[in-house]
Amino acid sequence: MGKKAKNTPQAWEEGTRSQLADIRAHVNTAFDKYYGDGQLGLSPEEYTQFVAILRTPLPVTFRLSGCPSSTHALALRDAMVAEYVPTLRAALPSPPQPLPWYPAQLAWQFDVSRAELRGKGAAADAPPPAGAATLAAFHAWLLDGTETGRVQRQELVSMVPTLLLGVAPGHRVLDMCASPGSKTQQLIEWLDGRGLVVANDADRKRCHLMVSRASKLLSPLLFAVNHDARLLPEELTGADGINAPWRFDRVLCDVPCSGDG
Repeated sequence: MGKKAKNTPQAWEEGTRSQLADIRAHVNTAFDKYYGDGQLGLSPEEYTQFVAILRTPLPVTFRLSGCPSSTHALALRDAMVAEYVPTLRAALPSPPQPLPWYPAQLAWQFDVSRAELRGKGAAADAPPPAGAATLAAFHAWLLDGTETGRVQRQELVSMVPTLLLGVAPGHRVLDMCASPGSKTQQLIEWLDGRGLVVANDADRKRCHLMVSRASKLLSPLLFAVNHDARLLPEELTGADGINAPWRFDRVLCDVPCSGDG
């Protein structure tokens, strides 16, 4: 009989990294036939560049929970900058940088892969990156902040809609396709304790995921709904039996898409 595979977190992680490496190297002939055959209007050179970008791991991006006037968020930013950023800048060729368009330096980008952030090589057989111990310490800080709701791991493009909406304290906001909840949390933060976020998702399980994530903010401003967003009622019946229009100051509708532009 062959040896039984080790069932440990390290073995699982190494197996996952190996699978990701295989996926990135995989040639999808059906994908190439559909998109490389003029569907995107790209030249062969542009299509090659397009595929290369798709295979590039996303950078690590995160936010410090709160709006620009939040004393807690600003204090957490200052503590992070004082304790971790100098050592990361000294140890790494690409240290973390604040996103220049996000207010108060509350959102940051880190040009390392998720594997490298954990102190591992980008591929299963790759050596640990430079500054692995420093990265691992910062990764532990990120995990703790995420667990307690002080830090939000969110992709860069996901941070943009809330800023463009101009959400302000006191607004009533409808998030029509809310799960997994990153933008929902961001909306709640920007209300700064005053207003309402009605977060809807048509999938019940995904709705539970959204509520679980948003609950870390301990905010009373969230009203979760499991419904087909196209059929949301335009009126609500009050305790007095009178129908009143259901109106919002802002509506965010980030529908599921193919992601191919």
